Amino acid sequence: MNKKLSRILIYILPLVFLPGVIACCMSCSRAQSADVSQANLHEVVSIMPDTAYAKGVSGCFAGSVKDYILIAGGCNFPAIPAAEGGQKIFYRQIYKGALHSDTIVWNKVGELPYDIAYGATVSNGKELILIGGKTVGKAIRDVWRMRLNKEGQAILDSLPPLPFTFDNGSASLYKGYIYVVAGNQDDVPSKATWRLDLNKMQAGWRRLSDLPGKTRVQPVSAVCDSRLFVMGGFDGGNGSLPPTLSLDAYSLDLSVGDSSQTWQVVPAPTNQDTLVSVGGGCAVTTGHNILCFGGVNKDIFMEALDRIYKLQTDSVNVSNLDSLKEVQSIYLKHPVSWYRFNPYLLAYKAQSATWKTCAHDAHKLSRAGATAVKIDDHNILVINGEIKPGIRTPMIVRISIP
Repeated sequence: MNKKLSRILIYILPLVFLPGVIACCMSCSRAQSADVSQANLHEVVSIMPDTAYAKGVSGCFAGSVKDYILIAGGCNFPAIPAAEGGQKIFYRQIYKGALHSDTIVWNKVGELPYDIAYGATVSNGKELILIGGKTVGKAIRDVWRMRLNKEGQAILDSLPPLPFTFDNGSASLYKGYIYVVAGNQDDVPSKATWRLDLNKMQAGWRRLSDLPGKTRVQPVSAVCDSRLFVMGGFDGGNGSLPPTLSLDAYSLDLSVGDSSQTWQVVPAPTNQDTLVSVGGGCAVTTGHNILCFGGVNKDIFMEALDRIYKLQTDSVNVSNLDSLKEVQSIYLKHPVSWYRFNPYLLAYKAQSATWKTCAHDAHKLSRAGATAVKIDDHNILVINGEIKPGIRTPMIVRISIP
């Protein structure tokens, strides 16, 4: 594979996460009053002291702790755009801010052990748990608990590491258990599900039933009504297997014993009966609803994956080779609107097993690799992400639900 094609491949595939997405996975709350069909979107003024970080990042850790929002790590191209061969920079800074009148002023309160992006975050409101991620050149298996000390500084404690390196997957928290789903596990796309009991951490991570269907990177997950839901994702393929894009969705009943837990098919995300890819987007639970937003356009992204696979494996007629190379050479150079990232705020109503489109706003929602932070059942922040491959946005959006 030539160097130019290899560089394009590097920029296209890690669109995250994820995640949130990577880091966008919340447990179902008991509140029932939130009316997701009336959701409103507001831009938040973000005042960040680091000029490079202030350009926006993808794949950061984030969550709420007490009255504060914490963000950490992530990556971007602060100097030269990806389309021009710019270098991706990873970060280790930890920032703390509070939301006041749709404004957040960030202050640095610590650092991660490494420059990290593409991990997963879960939060119980008192602390964050940071799971895996990628540093420059390799994925990690580390898991940390992040809390604030009396001085408001971030403190990290190590938890049992994963039995594999992990990035671009998803994680959820439910009744003292952390669930880690799919993503790259030991650098291979996976559909394995793992669980850690925070009250019996000495027992370590336990593998549960694998997801049905295909292996998937950058899925979204959330827990609602005692069920773990997993949706979307992709696999870039390898020399023997072509790429795949997963649009399906499954749930696992967490209220029964392990031996009785089986994955069940649930309705896939749709906008007015049209399937929507939420891979690389976010999923957040509020009341009996799971809100999904962001992610790549299924048709454009799948065409790109398929094109790269053909060029890598030479599975294309010689007469079409030059044409494919030309199309691929300009893939990163199109305007933002060309990529058609998912502009919908979708709500899955768990009690009726139906999808509803609550909002349509390409400016505020069309991004991949953003991180969602649930403040309460009526307020969710969508932090940064990318608006096209390689181009980050510093925008923070508040989803307000009456």
